[in-house]
Amino acid sequence: PQAPIKPEGERVGSNGILLSWKMPPPPDQSIHVFVIRYKEMCPHPDSTFTEVTNMLDNPETLLNTLSPGATYNIKVAAVNSAGVGPFSQSLYFKTAEAPPGMVTNLTAYAQNHSTVVLTWSLPVRINGLITKFAVKAKHARTGQTVRTLELNAEEIMNGALPHCNVRLHSAPHNYMDAADFLSRGTPSPSITSVTSALPALTMSPIPPASIWNVPITVRMDKLRPYTAYVFEVSAFTSDGEGQIASTMVRMPEAAPEDSPQNLSVYNFTSKSLFLSWESPAIITGRYSYVVQIYGPAGLISENSTSEQTIIYTGLTPFTHYRIVVMAKSAGATGPAAETRISTPSEAPSAVSYLQAEAVDSTSVLLTWGIPYQPNGLITHYRILVL
Repeated sequence: PQAPIKPEGERVGSNGILLSWKMPPPPDQSIHVFVIRYKEMCPHPDSTFTEVTNMLDNPETLLNTLSPGATYNIKVAAVNSAGVGPFSQSLYFKTAEAPPGMVTNLTAYAQNHSTVVLTWSLPVRINGLITKFAVKAKHARTGQTVRTLELNAEEIMNGALPHCNVRLHSAPHNYMDAADFLSRGTPSPSITSVTSALPALTMSPIPPASIWNVPITVRMDKLRPYTAYVFEVSAFTSDGEGQIASTMVRMPEAAPEDSPQNLSVYNFTSKSLFLSWESPAIITGRYSYVVQIYGPAGLISENSTSEQTIIYTGLTPFTHYRIVVMAKSAGATGPAAETRISTPSEAPSAVSYLQAEAVDSTSVLLTWGIPYQPNGLITHYRILVL
């Protein structure tokens, strides 16, 4: 039989084409079998045609196993008792777009305590023209979204975005559908490059294989130290958001940003005290604590502890002390919490430099100095004569 003429297509969903054609006159009522050949031309070119044979009462059939956003080369041939006739002219047809597949090779690492670097590559199936990427940072435990970035795909890919449109040289920002371009047979002289090449060396809408592995790198900042985040990356086409790829990063520690909370002194006596506190309200790491005690002459003690309590002994009665507590993480101390106390009085030590001098046969002159440890405000002295 002769070759079918005027093959036409109508989109059915995002992966289907309702294919129809006509037979040249005169009508041949013996033809009920047709051979349909098709192969993807862009963005993932097939090396060979897929061939299906159908018995049809009407010259139309549904191809419903195609890829979204792809351009196909489709041919039809009629079959009769004499065999398979010649194939029709090629119909170049582009399926409707669909949400893209998952981005590939997603990795992330913490550049510092507040910034993460994310890298990924294009989805294996782009399912159309990728218009943007969305990057979300979520708290790993709560799932709360804390940061969102939306990135223009063409800008971030530096014009190397693969798809099935060709760019017109006379109007670099205008695009022609690759199916329309291919159906013309001989390329128009005005078409000199392809948007999916870097740069195009031939008049082809097919992107070079290297483009699929070009890493896309983005930095996300303003994150919190010592916090686990789940990062989600998705691509978009005109039909919406694609599958979401995710990875988790725990941010490194940073110096404390806040002082310890609720610093309190309990059960203190003239020579000891019990000190307690709570961790800073803003968590930036695993904390240890530096505790300093200052007396009238300056720093008298400094201790480090991983606990939130400490007991001090060996204090001096009736003395003013300043107590400082600082959290420490990432090798640095943060702001200080501070309190002041005065230890209670207790009985003084013996007076110093006690001397006696006879004045006459019935009296003596006594002299002395204040006690080495007054342990309080001396109010009076008692003299005992035995």
